[in-house]
Amino acid sequence: MGRIKDLREKIADDKATDEEKEELKELEEEAVVETEEAKEDEKSIEAVATKLMAIMEAKQVAKDKVVEEKAETKEIGFEAEYKAMDDDKKVITWLRALRDDDKPTLKAITAITIPEMVKLKVMNVGSSADGGYLVPTILYQRIVEEQRDISQIGARATVIDPCPANLNIDSLVGRPKMSWTAEKAIKDTSTATFNQITLTPYTVTCIVTITNKLEEDAEVVAPVSTYVTGLMAQSLNEELERVFAVGVGTTQPTGIDAYAATVHRIVATPANILTSDSLIDVVSRLGQKYLANAVWMMNSQAWRVAMQLKDSQNRYLFIADPTGKTPGSLLGYPILRVDSLPNGHIWFGDLKGYWIGYRGGINVAKSTDATIEGIGNLFERNMFAIRVERRVDAELADLDSLCVLTGAN
Repeated sequence: MGRIKDLREKIADDKATDEEKEELKELEEEAVVETEEAKEDEKSIEAVATKLMAIMEAKQVAKDKVVEEKAETKEIGFEAEYKAMDDDKKVITWLRALRDDDKPTLKAITAITIPEMVKLKVMNVGSSADGGYLVPTILYQRIVEEQRDISQIGARATVIDPCPANLNIDSLVGRPKMSWTAEKAIKDTSTATFNQITLTPYTVTCIVTITNKLEEDAEVVAPVSTYVTGLMAQSLNEELERVFAVGVGTTQPTGIDAYAATVHRIVATPANILTSDSLIDVVSRLGQKYLANAVWMMNSQAWRVAMQLKDSQNRYLFIADPTGKTPGSLLGYPILRVDSLPNGHIWFGDLKGYWIGYRGGINVAKSTDATIEGIGNLFERNMFAIRVERRVDAELADLDSLCVLTGAN
């Protein structure tokens, strides 16, 4: 190609001889022939390359197929051999397969190992030894308590505090009555009559024993003794509320319901079925002077029936309390739910006629030297006892202040 260039430059400069012009012509003709031959060779090479690529791809597909077949064959015999290896041997076998790019072995190991991982020891929360100890259970620093009933009778009665060991209370039973007489007639005489009740406070007690270790180690309520003392005082108040309703009067106060046969106003429901007329009759029987502070007292069953009663205009007698602080009202008078009252008795009236005498306050004592039945000496057992008690008595002093409706089923 260099000679052709030189000759062309001489011809362009008009310096070439005839021989050189002839030489250039021959060289150019040879170059054309060579170019044509080169193009033909290039096409042949491309065809050969395409053919080689096709052959190589076919061989690779065949090779892959053989590898897969070998892997499948190896998996069958390799599984038992691999499972019999110890953990170190398994790791070495896996590393060698990676180094040698042994695909059948790697595939066989994968097919065995993945299902086996489910059986392997895995750190988890569910098992204490495998990690559960690291995730402690957090104890919330509070004890959830159910809601307790509020005091109903004790909060509305007449209370004497402090009450002597023996207290006589006189009550007026009958007043002098006026009479009309004719001229010169002998005048009738009258008198006042009295009754007397006696309050002799009884003792209600609760004792709880606690170990010293619990007192020292408890976390949620510390100290435990203070928390338990509060629970005992609450239980004491609830027991007093119960006996104020149904106490029998022997070793305990006389409850209101114990006077069901002796109060001055008793109404019986016809056929033992509670009706609106029966409730109206009860209200009308109570003295006018007691109506200002009068309340209904009934258990949940009587309350349910009373809520369904209607007047002649098909209107419910019961009216719910919009504040939600009380169960509601019946014929305009508040309802007190006293679930300790027996079925069949509904009380109505002014609880100021019920007198309660407390002999001092709530007495709380703690002892480490006491001997408790069934436990023995507390000092010997590293224990202590808490005693909560109160002295109280109660009687219905004014038999006119309450009216009872019986047979209220």
